[in-house]
Amino acid sequence: MQSGLVFNIQRYSIQDGPGIRTTVFLKGCPLRCWWCHNPESQAPEPEITVIENRCIQCGVCLAVCPQAGRTDFQSVGVRRTDSQSVQAEGIDLPSAERAGTDSGSALPQDDLKRRPTTPGRTDCQSVLRYEGGLKIRPTLVRCTRCGACVEACPTEARQLVGRRMTVDEVLADVLKDRLFYDDSGGGVTFSGGEPLVQPEFLMGLLTACRARAIHTAVDTSGYAPKEQLLATAALTDLFLYDLKTMDDARHLECTGVSNAVILENLLALGQAHQNLWIRIPIVPGFNDDAEQLEAAARFVASIPAVRQVSLLPYHPTGTGKSRWLGRHVARPPAEDSMLLGHASLSPSHPEPPPSEYMEEAADRFRAFGLNTQTGG
Repeated sequence: MQSGLVFNIQRYSIQDGPGIRTTVFLKGCPLRCWWCHNPESQAPEPEITVIENRCIQCGVCLAVCPQAGRTDFQSVGVRRTDSQSVQAEGIDLPSAERAGTDSGSALPQDDLKRRPTTPGRTDCQSVLRYEGGLKIRPTLVRCTRCGACVEACPTEARQLVGRRMTVDEVLADVLKDRLFYDDSGGGVTFSGGEPLVQPEFLMGLLTACRARAIHTAVDTSGYAPKEQLLATAALTDLFLYDLKTMDDARHLECTGVSNAVILENLLALGQAHQNLWIRIPIVPGFNDDAEQLEAAARFVASIPAVRQVSLLPYHPTGTGKSRWLGRHVARPPAEDSMLLGHASLSPSHPEPPPSEYMEEAADRFRAFGLNTQTGG
């Protein structure tokens, strides 16, 4: 039985295609958009997140961790003594760290920062930055993502993101709301991450839905091998195609990949499929200037298969999620923006564009004869 990695199944979704839908989020994405509102979707393996405001520092996660006895596991209680250092308090350091160290020594403040994660060797993620009070600081541990700490956490501060599911298991969840699909003209949407990162699993899911006459949509960035994208076309009723910007250099800087494949695939898909909805995030300082908007509108208007354009206002939801994952996402310097003069916006800390601006941006697309909406 085909299986894949799923990080969420959202029922009664009304923003991922027509009608009432179930959105299945597959894990893994080749892009690294700094504004991503689902950063937990990016890594192609399960991850442990820590919602820091739920953590009560009980230490249960450390007690149940099967890796806690390893010499590279550093569990340290710390208390701030001044702006430059922290004081170790009641600690039991591993032997590698204990040499030349006692409970009154000062630890560099940088030790409170999360170390970069690497495959097979990742931060235990019990706490993030020191904010005051006593904290437990596990720094580097060979986390196997067994989930023991997640199951033991009394406040559900620790969560395992990503679980392996079979096609039949996903389909069982999808079929729970079939009555809503029939009444509303809805169905199932496969999103991510990037669903084409798991092409065989996606094809299995689409085939199973087609066999049961369930309307299917695929939400894709378009960054995938062309043959894989086109192979899904025969089994997909609707494509939600994300388009960021026409500027390749800007796209590379802010997403980590070139847009050449994305644009080429969109043109090819427009010839092979007749039902495309384009979704464009409007991100201050990235793609919200007049030149960027008009270039995108002109390109999209050249593809007859495009039935709708949705302009999606930037929102900072992903910032908190990145913090729970122990990541710091640096935003590149802002380019020309039509919004940065707004009192509530700044290049380094943008806020969602106001509704009046979103309508102004939509009018630029409507001027090219495109059916355009904002949000959704």
